[in-house]
Amino acid sequence: MDEIAKRCLDQYRNMKSDNERRKIEGLHDYSLIASLLKPSNEVTLHSRFLCSMLNPKGLHYQGSVFLELFLKELPEQFRRFDLERATVVREKDSIDVLIHDGERALIVENKIDAPDQRYQISRYIGCVHRKLFAGEEDLSDRVAVIYLSAWRSQPSKRSNSLAGFSLAGNVLRWEGYGGTKPHADLPDFRDNANVAIPFHHVPYFPSLVRWAENCAEMAPTGGIRNAFEEYRLVLERLQKPKSWRKIMRLDSYAMSLPDTEQRDMYAFMIEAQMALDRFIAARLFEGLKALFGEAALVERGPFKTLDEDNLFKWLTKQGRNKAWERVGAVFDAPTRPVALVFASEFAYMGVMDERPLWDKACRHANLIHGGNVRRLLRTQQDGVYRFLDYIHKQAAQCGVLAAPLKNKSSDAK
Repeated sequence: MDEIAKRCLDQYRNMKSDNERRKIEGLHDYSLIASLLKPSNEVTLHSRFLCSMLNPKGLHYQGSVFLELFLKELPEQFRRFDLERATVVREKDSIDVLIHDGERALIVENKIDAPDQRYQISRYIGCVHRKLFAGEEDLSDRVAVIYLSAWRSQPSKRSNSLAGFSLAGNVLRWEGYGGTKPHADLPDFRDNANVAIPFHHVPYFPSLVRWAENCAEMAPTGGIRNAFEEYRLVLERLQKPKSWRKIMRLDSYAMSLPDTEQRDMYAFMIEAQMALDRFIAARLFEGLKALFGEAALVERGPFKTLDEDNLFKWLTKQGRNKAWERVGAVFDAPTRPVALVFASEFAYMGVMDERPLWDKACRHANLIHGGNVRRLLRTQQDGVYRFLDYIHKQAAQCGVLAAPLKNKSSDAK
């Protein structure tokens, strides 16, 4: 394992060096949209963005150019819209995007991860029938359905989304309900009505990506073009959740290595994962000894002894009935004793009195900065060192003597 570890550490240093070079060159992984919303957010992100850009009367002031590019991604029979009269709207709690010109309507159902709702598309057809084409028996040349999805090509059968219809190729053929209409919003066609509604699946990849790229090319330089570039980055993250980064993490870097080196890196990461909690407990205990002295840590008061073994049990939550909780030590201070305690999820340091340090009345003052301690220690590259910095600062506020830290974290400089 020693040779594998050496090779993997060399690879890790190469990755860090390469990442620093990329940062200096100005490469980054920042996305304004992704910083505000999850890339898989169907309604708030994708449907709203699509509607805002497809709308010829939208605030982009580019007319129907983006709508026309979207329609070019569809078969010919779906493109027959009067762009001068076209309206694009979002129906609250209903149709994701509805495009219509008074003569024809295009229902766009947007799906990423959310399940299909019961009778969903049939309800939308019923809604359009009542609002736009009330009284007409045949919607075959009036309404079409686009199933815009990242992963699925059609609604699940379990949802009965197409209630009353059967999907034959790219056509929804009316068959009736075979009894009572199961939902008030469903269409009211006669059982023997000859209705055939065009249905087409538009995949996010590549169709929506291509649309965003084409729109970026057509958009004027500046905010509108930047918006499409941002949206394209969101689609890239959605399609390739692990490989979109320009500044690589260890997992994506390992995936880029040849098979032999990849296997070495995998073995090394397994070994490192098994050793991580032991290392954290050992390094944390060594840091606390350096701050307060080993003798001071022995004074445990009402808590479990603050030593490496108990820190490991606390970190890994080992023990029945939360026996791992409340590892701590009590220190002398000018007025009253001060305690440091690892409670359940957080750590506290403050003056001891009748109330526990985590009592609602005083927990905010006693809480050691850093939030959830396990998450900090296990997920941040300098987590244990930052946490020791936070303890050092809290000790100073409480009047507890602590030795200066030899190697402060970057967060404390």
